[in-house]
This record gives sequence, C-alpha cells and structure tokens, in this order.
Amino acid sequence: MELNSIMNSLEKQGYAVVPNLLDIHGVSQLSDSLKKLNIERSAFATIKNQRVALNHIIDPFNAKIIAKLLRHKLIRQLTTSYHSKSFVEHTKVLIKQKGSHATAWHQDASFWKEFDPYDTMFTLWIPLHPVNEANGCLKVLSASHKYKLLSHESIANGKELTISVSDFEEVSLKFKETKVEMNSGDGIFFKSKLLHAAFANKSSENRMAFKIVFQDFSKRSLKFKRHTSSIKLFGVEGFINKNFNLYYTRRIINGIK
Repeated sequence: MELNSIMNSLEKQGYAVVPNLLDIHGVSQLSDSLKKLNIERSAFATIKNQRVALNHIIDPFNAKIIAKLLRHKLIRQLTTSYHSKSFVEHTKVLIKQKGSHATAWHQDASFWKEFDPYDTMFTLWIPLHPVNEANGCLKVLSASHKYKLLSHESIANGKELTISVSDFEEVSLKFKETKVEMNSGDGIFFKSKLLHAAFANKSSENRMAFKIVFQDFSKRSLKFKRHTSSIKLFGVEGFINKNFNLYYTRRIINGIK
C-alpha cells in the first residue's frame, strides 16, 4: 500500500489498514513470547499488568522486532509526513481476555488532550493472530475523526471511559460503523479523534495485539515536554516519553539507525 493511499484514507476515513506490516517471524516471536507468560485473570477486559503490557519491549528478542518495525520505510515516511519531530509517546501489548465484554465507544484524544492539544497523536495497532467479530476485533465510525471531541463518562465501576448513549445515537446517524477484521501482522493506523470500540471476545482464546502511539513533540503541551528525553529517532532528533518506562523504550529506539 502506497503512502499517498494511506494518508488519503487517514484524512478521509480517519483510519487506514495496511496488510502484512509485521512479517511472520515477528508475529510468531511476539505471540509465542506472550503465550509463555503466566497471565492471570484481570478485572479489566484488556489486561493491565505492566509485565504483560511491556513484554514486547522488555524481552530483548521482542525489542529487536519492534525496532525493526519502527525502521519500516512506510512508518518512517508516515511519521515524518505528519510530524516535524515525531516520537513514540507510548506502546503496549493489548490482550483482550477470552470471555471478556466489549470495549465501549471512545476517542483516544479524550485521554490525551492535556498533553496533545493539537491532536497530533495517531496509533498503529497490530494483531498477532487473525481478529474478527467473534474474538474482539476493532470497529470504527468511519470519518468520525472530523467530528468534535466528545465528553466521556466512567463505566464498569470507573474502569473504562465511553461517550454517552445520547452522543452515540447522534454520531451513529452521521457516520458509518465499520467492522475491522484483520489478519495477523496487518496494521491499522488511526487518528486520535476517531470513534472506535471493540467487540466482546467470545472465543476460547485471548485476543493478542499491540499498539504504538506517535506524537509530534513540537506540538506537545509545554507542561509535558519536560517529561521527554532527547534521542535519535528515525535518523533525526527525536524524543521519548520519560513517564513511559524510559529504559525499555531506549532499548528499542537506540536500535534504530
């Protein structure tokens, strides 16, 4: 998929799916590594345990795969097209537990607005096995990134945030709901204001994926710039979020030449 096609889709629909972004070796290494972990049942639909969430960069073999992914020509082109000083704001593994409930409709920008006032952040989400409606694939409201940032409210005893029922009824009339089924190693890029959710995982296996979130440091809120550290990213001066486990993130970024 060409860069122009991806950028056109991002601008028009708020998301773009890219086939085979992570090769079969990378998929196998990351998924096998996660399967070896003793993952305990969590109160959340998506497991929050930091040892699990950071497994893709704590493990040195996994970190090499993430470093290689960040060197991917398409990712480098995309980040430099959108950002004057791109950096990895955060990255984590997303394991949706078997039998867990659906993830409610939300906009990531509502979580990030304090340090990303210009909505420069976008996400790359990659599944480590085929994802579909049965095991909790994503769903989006196409082009909803062009809509305003909505207020969010707590649900699930304060464990999750979502837009109100009335707001969803309004936006669902304006934008088409699209189910995003993907193969292992495919990637979906999406904007931070895109309304998205995930189906319940009704399968007998955990749904495994990971995400990398990029931001333009030059547009980052001044208050939060001190929480970053200057490094080399994509061959140009970049930054990394100190609040996000700087040691492990350096391990990834220092491998990018």
